[in-house]
Amino acid sequence: MEIILVGSQDDTQRLSSIIDEELYLKGLQINFESILSQNFCPNTNQVFILAARKVSFQAAVNALAYIKTHKPSAYIILLAEDKDMELMSAALEYGVNNFWVLTVISESIRDKLLDQLRILDQQKKTKRILAIGAHPDDVEIGCGGTMLKHISKNDEVLILTLTRGAIGGDTEKRFLEAKAACEFLHARLIISNLEDTSVSDGPKTIRVIEEVIHSFQPDIIYTHSINDNHQDHRNAHLATIIAARKIDEIYAYQAPSTNINFHPQKFESIDNFVDMKLQLIAFHETQKSKAVYLKDDIIKATAIYWGRYANYKSIEPFEIIRS
Repeated sequence: MEIILVGSQDDTQRLSSIIDEELYLKGLQINFESILSQNFCPNTNQVFILAARKVSFQAAVNALAYIKTHKPSAYIILLAEDKDMELMSAALEYGVNNFWVLTVISESIRDKLLDQLRILDQQKKTKRILAIGAHPDDVEIGCGGTMLKHISKNDEVLILTLTRGAIGGDTEKRFLEAKAACEFLHARLIISNLEDTSVSDGPKTIRVIEEVIHSFQPDIIYTHSINDNHQDHRNAHLATIIAARKIDEIYAYQAPSTNINFHPQKFESIDNFVDMKLQLIAFHETQKSKAVYLKDDIIKATAIYWGRYANYKSIEPFEIIRS
């Protein structure tokens, strides 16, 4: 979360000291004139705190218009010295989130401000997501919609693929397909070189996963289910559980080879991401051209089938390993 403090030097310095001392967050300090030339990063969670004194009410109105024009998703807290009608109207017009009247930056304002920033900081924190698949395309099939959903929330996604999928086709082609899919997803990709169809649940596989966990420090992990007829998938699951023993959230996704013992307890709505999931899977041309289960109708039908369990149109189901 990026905090931008707008106002006089005295007010922004006072606000910056409070935020730094209490929340260990740094605030960018600028005046009302300077904000009109700012270029705002589109993918940054920004909170604007405007401290408007009577002499700067019109400048504050101009700043509100500029912020909402160039950064419509911004969260705005307006601290005003008085109940000025023009400023209050502008606050309503431009969707100010909090409007507090103050004569000085008092203890009551200080506490309200800190409480609100704590809430925002918690809400806006992005998460690191690790999705593990035994083969190229496993993650896209099992939880591609959920990965797209994480990306839409600005979460950071890393896909770890344990093999290069040699049994399923040319490894160079499969690597390029996986790379293209990850670029479309805006995710990072790591492909290990374990042997396809011979992935074990032992030290070698555990070490590959542990190394990625150590360097990436994920908040949430998605992996294969133990209830799967493919030995690579089962062993990837078992190795993940050992390697991720310190991770608080782990979920197991469905694959075309999961069996009737797959019993999901978490149902993630992908209503807004089904078409993008189909595009994601389409990058794996070597598999899509020969695998019936990768046909668009079957992908959609599977999502609709699970949707009935959670009153959504489309779902990706997960077994909860740890939550």
